[in-house]
Amino acid sequence: MSVTGPRAPGFDDVSKQETRGPSARAGPDPPMAVPASQLHAVSSSDGDVIDAGLAMWWQVLDAWCNHLRSRGLSEETIDEYEGTIVRFFRRTKTTPGTLTEEQIEAYLASIKAKGATKQQIINGLKAYYRFCCRRSREIHAYNPASELWTKPPKYGKAKAFTAEQARAIIEASRRRRNPRRPWAITLMFETGARISSLAAVRPIDTGTKAGQRIHFEVAKGARPYSVPLTSTAAEAVRELLELMKPGQTTLVGCHKVTLGNWFHEAAEDAGMPEGWRNAHKARSTAGTAMYRRTRDPMKTKAFLNHADLSQIHRYVEEEEIDLTDGSLLDGLDSAG
Repeated sequence: MSVTGPRAPGFDDVSKQETRGPSARAGPDPPMAVPASQLHAVSSSDGDVIDAGLAMWWQVLDAWCNHLRSRGLSEETIDEYEGTIVRFFRRTKTTPGTLTEEQIEAYLASIKAKGATKQQIINGLKAYYRFCCRRSREIHAYNPASELWTKPPKYGKAKAFTAEQARAIIEASRRRRNPRRPWAITLMFETGARISSLAAVRPIDTGTKAGQRIHFEVAKGARPYSVPLTSTAAEAVRELLELMKPGQTTLVGCHKVTLGNWFHEAAEDAGMPEGWRNAHKARSTAGTAMYRRTRDPMKTKAFLNHADLSQIHRYVEEEEIDLTDGSLLDGLDSAG
């Protein structure tokens, strides 16, 4: 359904004016998002009548999403941001131009969600209003999210599967009907890729032999990267290529959510306890394996596609160090 009506001020090449006076005030009673003179009905191409303020908000939302694209964010990340904003206003039954900080806090206090989920809502609202208030005060003259804060989640020490446990999960997935499952889960363990990155891999993005590389074009932080294939990973790629169906465009042939469900079900079937059935545990296991093989944090960082070393503690399980023999200082001589 296409909507016709006034363009949102500040979001086209001609009008970039900024409202002054009473409409720019801030406080608990924020102004309307759109001047009252513009709040007349507009008609869509199929005859529905839509409030001009709503039509204008859609334009603002489109402009914000384009802004995120210009910063290099992936379409998947943009969809998550946009979905967070739309769901928030649908569930709170508020409008973007009249929302108050108190309403946001009341909603956050009412939902039973983990810290990471609440942080996602706050991050989405902050990004949206920061963009809108900078672009045009006539659309959003008041930023109700500017002072919001929630305690970031604390991450415990990294935990990795043993090789025996990882193989048990892969074997358990073979008992499910879809033959692609064990090979997709094998690639999770062998590449350490996030499920969103692995689900987006196309046949042209990967080699088929050990030492060749698998390229992840969809990656966190809009940082595409690649890792070399082990012989086991190369075998998994070849098997997945053989199992591709007509019209299938990606190597594993499923959405990232389905990929995560495959891992969860396999881990449950293998007898893994609660807390050990998330696909991200495969990433931690791969990161731990890479570090123990190389003893090089920089190579492990590159393998996991981290921007820096600040997150490596979340993905590499610590080892116990035997200090019972001799002096710790003895290690300085051998290291030199």
